[in-house]
Amino acid sequence: MNSSVLGRNLLSFSNNYFCKCFFNSSACKRSVFDPNSWCDPIVNIEQLNKPLPDDDPRRYLHPKQMHSNKTPVFYRSEIIDRMANIFMFRGKKELIRDEIYGALEIIKRIQYKKWLDEKDENKRAKIVLDPFEVANLAILNCRPIMELRPVGRTGTVYQVPYPISEHYSIFRALKMMREIARQKCKHAQNRFRVYLIFYSLIH
Repeated sequence: MNSSVLGRNLLSFSNNYFCKCFFNSSACKRSVFDPNSWCDPIVNIEQLNKPLPDDDPRRYLHPKQMHSNKTPVFYRSEIIDRMANIFMFRGKKELIRDEIYGALEIIKRIQYKKWLDEKDENKRAKIVLDPFEVANLAILNCRPIMELRPVGRTGTVYQVPYPISEHYSIFRALKMMREIARQKCKHAQNRFRVYLIFYSLIH
């Protein structure tokens, strides 16, 4: 076979193959983890504390690496993780996460001081000492329930209140808190501004 013809055939084959692979926008259907050797990690603390049955195939498989937002630690909170993702600026997630945990530490100290100063046992039992519960309550207090959506009727557009899902309402509340925190950050004084938002929303 002529070398030029062979070269053109190889070039056309490579172009067709690599173009199809390059422009393919479908999701990856294969994984680097062999299902016969790897298994999904256990992210539930209750399941981690229980022993695996003898006939469980996971006893003989390697666990996959766990995502950072799925780590089963005692201070894990889904809303706090979403707050870190929304408050993050220029990819500095560790910085805003330290600020949020610092704000939660201040809230813990204030609530504990209130608990010590309170003499009435009934009122003392109502004081929330868990800072994550305080933060979740503050976010749930400021989340919207409905939003206005345009609806056209007879050539006129009306703004009609429409209920929104809980997931989206928490997202809107976190965005509002982010804007308030950025407005309070003046002259590089951005230390524990999230604490002020938490405390103002809970009271």
